[in-house]
Amino acid sequence: MGSNTSISKPSSSLMHFNSVNKIPLHVWVKICSYLYPSQLARLSQMNRAMYEMITSLGTWTEILKRAHPDRLDRVILGLPIPKSHMLYVLAMSFRICEQCFRYCRVVGHKNRACLPLPIPISLSPGQSGEHTPCTVRLCLACRRTHFKKHPEPIPSALQTRLRDAVDLTLKYGREAVRAATQVRGGKPTCLKESVVLGFARKQYGGDVALAARDQPVCDSLKKCAGRQYMYHSRMIIVATGTPWVDHMASELGETLSFAIGDLLLEDS
Repeated sequence: MGSNTSISKPSSSLMHFNSVNKIPLHVWVKICSYLYPSQLARLSQMNRAMYEMITSLGTWTEILKRAHPDRLDRVILGLPIPKSHMLYVLAMSFRICEQCFRYCRVVGHKNRACLPLPIPISLSPGQSGEHTPCTVRLCLACRRTHFKKHPEPIPSALQTRLRDAVDLTLKYGREAVRAATQVRGGKPTCLKESVVLGFARKQYGGDVALAARDQPVCDSLKKCAGRQYMYHSRMIIVATGTPWVDHMASELGETLSFAIGDLLLEDS
């Protein structure tokens, strides 16, 4: 990822982990520098020692600094800053691109295509020579770049199929049909579906984003708001020492409004 991978002083369990595995700590840090945030999160679930190392990486602070520099102070008392930043970045994972770390806003958009979407990618082949598939969330700009390098094949059934321009507009969008019309010239009533599909894929960054055009953006925002609510709740509970039950009774509405307000007002 090319981000800062500094690490705080390792704990005794982490030093034991490295002594058992015969891999120096700096090697693990170097390996982690090539991983996406979601891959780091999954790697942290391997064992306690790996979790401590992943949560100590300066990567999380760098990501939050690029995505939302005004939120670097939102830390949980008693937790190391990198760990707090990791939890907050993961809480906002529906809005942060894993490639450029851009925070995606939703002003003027009504579907999920404006958000980072899980795009299949292939990691370098291992000893077996096979590529390992995985998915990472990419914003629109990064999806377009990825699609240029890894174009998706046109289904053979669509190669010669002609369809009404109105039907194609409903399926692929007005911009794709307009681009296909300009290539052909004039105002044809029927167009090759393969041509329109090609322009639509370039516009949205592949078939995953095309499918997201029919999915409302509010569902992802609700999930993101719920995650941020849990993070903010933990901040308040730790800072005030309020028992969880009392907090749920007295602060639920206020904290949830704070989390949802972050998602809605920040884009205005």
